[in-house]
Amino acid sequence: MKLVKMIINNYRQFEKAELDFDDNVTIIAGANNSGKTSLVTLIKNYIFLFFHAI
Repeated sequence: MKLVKMIINNYRQFEKAELDFDDNVTIIAGANNSGKTSLVTLIKNYIFLFFHAI
């Protein structure tokens, strides 16, 4: 599985966001309380649900 793009609507502090991931490495950086952990949690939950749905 390769995560290429993510569109987020109404998840925690993200009202609407569209993220494009690089082919090699993507670095998630930002100020405190900007949503870094929320984004990683969302990706983790998505992968968990994806593989348990198979």
